[in-house]
Amino acid sequence: MLQHGQKQLREVTIGMRNNLDVQIVSGLTAGEEVIVSRGGVEDS
Repeated sequence: MLQHGQKQLREVTIGMRNNLDVQIVSGLTAGEEVIVSRGGVEDS
């Protein structure tokens, strides 16, 4: 997630998912900005 312009790792719980969408059931609050990547998990 992005907080005050800085990357912040956060643990989330996922719910239902398909080929396009993933439901986040906990770990984020509505309105927070997230950083996503396509094609897999990235960790730096």
